[in-house]
Amino acid sequence: MAKARSCGRAWAVCGAALLLLRAAGAQEGNAAALLQAVAEVYRQDRAMRIEFPSRLEVDGHPAPDRIRMRLESRPPQQLCLTSEPTPEGDRTTMCTDGVSVWQTYDRGTKPDRRWEPAELAGEANPLSFLRNQWRRYHGRFAALDQAELMSAEVKRRRLTLDGRRRECAVVRIRAPEARHPGTSWEELWIDLETRRVLRSDLHQRRPGSTVFGVRIVEYTAIETLP
Repeated sequence: MAKARSCGRAWAVCGAALLLLRAAGAQEGNAAALLQAVAEVYRQDRAMRIEFPSRLEVDGHPAPDRIRMRLESRPPQQLCLTSEPTPEGDRTTMCTDGVSVWQTYDRGTKPDRRWEPAELAGEANPLSFLRNQWRRYHGRFAALDQAELMSAEVKRRRLTLDGRRRECAVVRIRAPEARHPGTSWEELWIDLETRRVLRSDLHQRRPGSTVFGVRIVEYTAIETLP
């Protein structure tokens, strides 16, 4: 009798695992379900650090527009952005505590600067810039279940980052925040293991032009901060 109960429990565990595998497979083949799963992962994020290089290709050719960035966020309002190189060839860091904003340059090519609350009114200011950068490169993924799919097809691709090969699902969505949203789209490479976005390919073309530019962002680090 005990042996029968043990076997029954084993079958129950195997059955539950099989259901989970089937659910994961369904997500991989269903773009909407996959984006829903990704959004749920990002909604759990709190203090995070992300790193990524960004590069531009024009009609398949690399353009001299490359930058590496690191973003750190500690809710409710602490946020830092480090980017290199700047046009001067050094590294700059801009941070906020939600009240003031300050910026430093590693090589002293420019004097450090600080903005107080009275200088941060309106939309075009360093505080809005920092928040928009976080939303653009991380925060918006928590709302991917609201994204407009351009195709229900889910492609399978392999992506190598820092020497590690990842199995990814690639989906195509509209890019409403692009400079030319009517002729733009975005391909998101989603890690099938973690449901994290590992790469974004933003395809843009000016209306009436035949030249395509692709902004490629690859997330080399996505970490939870203590």
